[in-house]
Amino acid sequence: MKLGLCANFDAIELAAKMGFDYLEVAFSRLAAMPEEDYQALLAKKDSFPIPVCKANLFLPADVKPLGPDACEKVQREYLEKAFARASAIGIKLVVFGSGGARKVPEGWSYARAWKQLCDFLDLVAEYAEKYDVGVTLEPLRSAECNILNYVSEGTALCGIVKHPYITVLGDFFHMHMGNEPWEHLTRAGEKLSHIHICNPVGRLYPAPDDGYDYKTVIDLLKEMNYQGDISVEAGTQDMEKDGLAAVAAIKPLL
Repeated sequence: MKLGLCANFDAIELAAKMGFDYLEVAFSRLAAMPEEDYQALLAKKDSFPIPVCKANLFLPADVKPLGPDACEKVQREYLEKAFARASAIGIKLVVFGSGGARKVPEGWSYARAWKQLCDFLDLVAEYAEKYDVGVTLEPLRSAECNILNYVSEGTALCGIVKHPYITVLGDFFHMHMGNEPWEHLTRAGEKLSHIHICNPVGRLYPAPDDGYDYKTVIDLLKEMNYQGDISVEAGTQDMEKDGLAAVAAIKPLL
């Protein structure tokens, strides 16, 4: 297991200095970047101090997978550009959270929404395989999204879609807020591909002796022979101070 940091590209030097192994950036922001800026970033790829191998923020708000505004043409145009850019940068796994984009519209049938989500993931898998970039489903707490709230649901969805490039993620904060048992990570088995970690009490960077039991969950991941990595995803007012504390708290457990 490696420890990464969810942050913008401009934090890569600091992330490396603090001891993180990789950076997890915003997929949709990479896709929206002006071509000139993207080419300038791509030219620096070989000099990145740590890999940029993960991404989150899969969809912008205007690319809808669910509801009456879902449009395959819009989806395909976005996915082609976003996956092509991500692959060229070196990203190998993208987190599909995007609660705003994937929210079921008021009055829309949940049965229809689940069917749309499955159909969309079939489409996503096409581009994921084309560009060799996996997609991991992030269950979100109900306050942020009204569909796909539990790791158990994400695991079931993987079983329905049945594509090797579609997996599931476990997020400390969302599991904590949903009172989801850690054993659901174990039950996800080989479909569990990524972890987002924080102190879920306040959604803060982990820190030594902050009162949260990270060891139990990381030991569980080791026991199940988890093959993925762990990214710190949390708020901070002082990235360097809190990042150093997170590395000190989590890396020795890995």
